[in-house]
Amino acid sequence: MVQHALIKAGLLLAASTSTMAGPLNAGTDEHYDDLVYRFPLPDFQTQSEPVYPEIIPVPRDFVPDKDYFGNLTATQGPTVRRGIIGADDRFQWDGTEFPFKPIGRVTFVDNTGQGSLCSGALIGPRHVLTARHCIGDGSFNGRFAPSFLKGERFGSAGVVGAITDPDYANYPYLSECWIKNDYAILILDQRIGDQTGYLFLASNPDPATLGQPELNTCGYPGDKDGGGSKWCQYRRTPTRIGGCDSTGPVSTDIDAVGGQSGSVVWDQAADGSVWIWGVLSVSSATETVMASGSQMLLGWQFAMTNWP
Repeated sequence: MVQHALIKAGLLLAASTSTMAGPLNAGTDEHYDDLVYRFPLPDFQTQSEPVYPEIIPVPRDFVPDKDYFGNLTATQGPTVRRGIIGADDRFQWDGTEFPFKPIGRVTFVDNTGQGSLCSGALIGPRHVLTARHCIGDGSFNGRFAPSFLKGERFGSAGVVGAITDPDYANYPYLSECWIKNDYAILILDQRIGDQTGYLFLASNPDPATLGQPELNTCGYPGDKDGGGSKWCQYRRTPTRIGGCDSTGPVSTDIDAVGGQSGSVVWDQAADGSVWIWGVLSVSSATETVMASGSQMLLGWQFAMTNWP
């Protein structure tokens, strides 16, 4: 078991600001997919009454408790290293050892009456990191099921709230800052993470790994079993860091399709600990880009402080 502090360099730095808000790859014909998998409602487990999550932007005056977060520790189990399998670099993984068990799928009923599916991971006892755009306007009856495999293996919990960036709606769609802040931290109605364990969001992307095959990710792609099983990729490469500010977004060579939006992306330290960089946001024929950085970290601190 590895015990480590949840604070890495840069966690408590003030957020950088930027005036850059133009479209990603402006002036090109690049098409970006939102990576949400949509499916007919009969396949979706609904509740009898609609439950709409409360959208809670992080207050602009929120200041995290440095002593609390500076001394917070967590115990992590040993990770399993695997090679890359398959021509598209994704492999199915059904194991529940660390860090796979806290990774699961997020489902909502969207405002069109269809089911929508994304990926996410527990980053606290009742806190799930995913992509903000997975929660469409009017979405309801959200649920998170950790380590889902063609059914719930470890139960599920309902989504009652979502912590988001306060400026998210003000950024132009697909702008650098829209993608960087395309995160949501879902608040669940149960502390399901006490049973499954959870990962940790405590680091900004590391520029030293730029161009190095250091990133790993798992999610629930719709083209594999209709989003019914977990597929992973190891040793993916960050090709660009920054654009909105120095901490994001991050462009990568990760393969992604609908259902993988919200998939956590992590690197692994020499001691075996796992550090989340961010979550997949959008993808094109040439790159997959993730939300990351300073505001996401602040959102995590706000969620852990107010919904322990």
